[in-house]
Amino acid sequence: MSAQLIVRTGLGLVLLAATDVAAQTRKDVSVGYGFIEQGGDFEAQPHFPLGMYVSYAEGGVLKGVGDVSFHTTGRDGRDFLIMAQTGVRLGPQTRRVRPFVQALFGLAVYGGGASWTPQFGGGIDIPERADGSGHALRLGLDMPIFLVGANPKFIRATVGIVFSRLRR
Repeated sequence: MSAQLIVRTGLGLVLLAATDVAAQTRKDVSVGYGFIEQGGDFEAQPHFPLGMYVSYAEGGVLKGVGDVSFHTTGRDGRDFLIMAQTGVRLGPQTRRVRPFVQALFGLAVYGGGASWTPQFGGGIDIPERADGSGHALRLGLDMPIFLVGANPKFIRATVGIVFSRLRR
């Protein structure tokens, strides 16, 4: 992905957010299923098909985010991955579908050790009601990068429920 595309996407999200009420603040808690695969070579290990995540975010167009996830292969107790990260999320505060991009940084602990891990990605929140109230379905796709060895890259896909509270 080129830097120019990233900048254009970010500016587009900011302009889209500017059409909504600027004073809105939203608190979101999202919980759900997470799946991690090694990026590039999908035949290589490790695969973490069983996982869950909890994410908390607060703010307006730019939110502070905390995200904790646990993933396992389901085979034995040594094949696990726990990530605890914090960062920022950028996305419009519309009442309709809410796309977002995020950048997180934290620590990953796995069966063989630990690593600092930046994670970049995004997703979309789809509210259950047209006015944006109530719960929402979250679909996300991220790329955690482990800062050890050859910097292995992974793909994390998430599906969850968002519980939101809107303040004005």
